Amino acid sequence: MLTGLIVYCRRSKLFHLLSSTFNLHYIEQPTPNPKPSMRWLLKLSRVAFICNIFFLIAFSIQLSKWIKNEDIVSTIVILGYVMGFTLNPVVNLCYLGTGVFARKKLTIIPTWLIVANVLFLVIDAFYILYLNVRS
Repeated sequence: MLTGLIVYCRRSKLFHLLSSTFNLHYIEQPTPNPKPSMRWLLKLSRVAFICNIFFLIAFSIQLSKWIKNEDIVSTIVILGYVMGFTLNPVVNLCYLGTGVFARKKLTIIPTWLIVANVLFLVIDAFYILYLNVRS
């Protein structure tokens, strides 16, 4: 209620008269929080990061069978290998495109998340090379 009164008074001549008399310049008009346009890339980055964590878990299951439940193993493998190998290059291409064309919009994504997804892309590439050399 008070913010609406301040906004109304700020536009009137009475506000200018009172502000010069009582020094009311410290009252600021509330600004609406603008909705960032790159929220989709933040969510996609988080999903890609989670899938990359599942990739590490799936790789560790491949090295030593430490989970005996096959349903859980198949879910982890699908999330890690299929979703991780699909989403991670897409997210990194979005980083590249956004970084080239709209650098300021990329600031909504934490730096550690960008670095982690880029490092996971390198790990994914080395894993694919390892599979090709081994076979």
